[in-house]
This record gives sequence, structure tokens and C-alpha cells, in this order.
Amino acid sequence: MSERVDAGWPRVRVRSVAPPNWEALASQAPAWLLLQAADRPTLQEEVQALAGDFQHHWVWRGTPMEYEPPGYLQGPMLLQLNPALLEKFCHSWAEEQAGLILVGTAAHEPMRAQVLNLHEFTNAGGQPLRFGLHSLRTLEELCEALPAEQLACLFGPIQSFIWHSGKDQAEWLQADVPGGFASTADEVRPLVLSPDDEAALDAASYAWFLRHFAQLMTQRFPIFAAADNQLRLRRQLAVFAEEAAHFGFRLERDVRFYMELRLRYPQQALSQDAVVKSLLHQTSVQGLQRLFEISDRLSQTATPEI
Repeated sequence: MSERVDAGWPRVRVRSVAPPNWEALASQAPAWLLLQAADRPTLQEEVQALAGDFQHHWVWRGTPMEYEPPGYLQGPMLLQLNPALLEKFCHSWAEEQAGLILVGTAAHEPMRAQVLNLHEFTNAGGQPLRFGLHSLRTLEELCEALPAEQLACLFGPIQSFIWHSGKDQAEWLQADVPGGFASTADEVRPLVLSPDDEAALDAASYAWFLRHFAQLMTQRFPIFAAADNQLRLRRQLAVFAEEAAHFGFRLERDVRFYMELRLRYPQQALSQDAVVKSLLHQTSVQGLQRLFEISDRLSQTATPEI
């Protein structure tokens, strides 16, 4: 088993930090708040109550995306952070993953231009990929996977990101953009991923998924909280993920379902039951359908271990 599995698929650049506080942020470079307005019809009114009129900037305003569906009022909003906004962010918006803190330049337009520039990538096959800084998992994967110089060019005047991992993990995260790389405005351009970039991003995504699932299982089943059981859990999940791929489960939803069944039921319940074995090998059948049938069969024929 690899050292990375034993260590719990540790992050490389993104790190866990204490909740942000105003004194610490005010001592750094200027901080901005980037919020996503989609499905938040009262966001503008909430922001105006905390920051006053004309202190927020709709990122898509004045661009070709302004009136394209869903419209700029459903897009990102950028505003300079103040103590009241930070308190609201920490106690509400952050846990809902409605936005993140950007530390960087004091000038509004370079920051807005940089955020706007990060709306699309191109994959190694030349196909466009939609992106936004509100896609916090993708942001984490980019920070983990891409070379330092590429990150510095990609994120321009942004020096660091601070965000919350969500209710199910309850962790504050920070990623610092690597410095020391000279660049000019002409060099800031949409990201085109190479095959090596895509492979690194796939590895970062796989690590995120397994790390996240291990945390969820530890929360749900306290038996895994002990250090020895944590190691056993991680090693089991690495094996179970490989099994899931072997049986044609590709979607994370399906892999998660399969791994939970493997954790809950003894191995012989899956390997010795003819009905379960047949379902596992019917790779032409949609994964979730097979898993529901397997789960139903196991509930009738086997006793859960946890």
C-alpha cells in the first residue's frame, strides 16, 4: 500500500487554517469577498445592508455574459471585505460554500478582470471547460495539481484564497498562489491543459474524493475514529475503489455507494452469493441500478458488520 494512502491522501499546497479574523486579514494585502448570487435572490440587499450602496461589483456586468442566461444577477459579485461582511461570511455564506475570500491587489478592476478571466479552460483535446472560482473543489484540485509557475500566471494579482470546505467537513482551507515568477498582463491568458496537467488533475480529484469519503465514513461510523482503524479504513477504501473500477462503476456517486456496501458487509457476502456476483459483472447495466439491486439482496442475505 502506498505511503500516500497511509497518510490519508494529504494535500500539498492547500492547507487547513483557523477561521479567518479581521485583525489578521487587515494586516495582509487587501482582501476581497467573491460571492455567487445564483439561487440567492436577496444577496444584493444583504450586501447593501452590510457594505452600503455601490460597494459591490457584478463581475459579468458590461461583458458579453451580462444578459445571456442566466444573467449577471445570477453570477459572481465582488466586493472589498469589511468586518461586517467577514462576520456574515464566516457564520453563513462560507459554510454554504456561497463564496470565498481573495487576498491581493487593492485595485478593483484588476481583481475583477482576473476573476472574469477564470471562466473557461481548454482541455488537452481542445474542448472548452466551464470554470468559476465558486467551484471550490475544482479550485482546490487546480492548486494541488498545476505547476507553481502555471498557477502564478493563471491567478495573476490574487495572492491567496480562503474558503470553507462545507458543512460535512467543517474545515477552513487556504491556498497561497506561488510567488517569484515574473509575468506581464500579456502572459495572463485562459488556461490550456496539457495531457500531463489533466493526469495531475485526475490524481488530485481522486485524492479529494477518497479523502472526503474517508472523513464522511469516520463521522458516520465512530468505530473508524481510532488511529489504527483510520489506517485500516484508508487502505480498505483504496482497494474498494479499484474493485469498483473493475466492476464498471465510474461515477463518483456509484463508487461511493459500492465502497459503503463493502464497508458494511463482509467480503463473503459479495463474493459467494451468486445473485450479487452476477449483478457485479453485468457491466452493461447502469451502475446505480445494479447497486440498488445488490444493496437490496445484501439486506436480505447478510448481516452488516457496521
